Amino acid sequence: VLNEDERTVSGEINLKSEKEINLAMVHTNPNLRSDGASDTEIKINAVNQDGLKLTGFNEVVNLSLSDESLGVLRTGAQIQMVEGSGTAVFRSGVLSGTEFVHAQSSGTNPGVLRMSIAPLNPEFIRVETDRDTLYTKEGDYITLTAKVYDRYGNFVSDNAGELIVFRITDGTS
Repeated sequence: VLNEDERTVSGEINLKSEKEINLAMVHTNPNLRSDGASDTEIKINAVNQDGLKLTGFNEVVNLSLSDESLGVLRTGAQIQMVEGSGTAVFRSGVLSGTEFVHAQSSGTNPGVLRMSIAPLNPEFIRVETDRDTLYTKEGDYITLTAKVYDRYGNFVSDNAGELIVFRITDGTS
């Protein structure tokens, strides 16, 4: 509103201050494999305490990985948010495990995203025993344990219940 002498302007502006700004993250590929080539988009949103996206948030978000041997951020560690959103791309390495992606920006509560990276299909079996040698006398027992691994040496743990038969000679079982 201009007053009569048109030299000053008066008016009213309503500002809303958010109590909390949180960085929320999700990823688009729940089936990450330890093949060195699996990608997933990480979607980052700045949200308020009610979970509503803050479209006025246009800051830089810094990302970091808890275990860099499990993969890399292909888009780099800094993401420029636009209208409260940003996207990063993670590529798995050849090791399986759990990766945590951390997001931080000034004036916000940091975000953490948990991603599971699964091993590939089984490729070889490693046999272990409860003794130093496999030698035993007749009637004595040795405990043998078979562990299944993928081509990169990642333990494949989802083969529970799969039957593996040990046979040293035709006369043993």
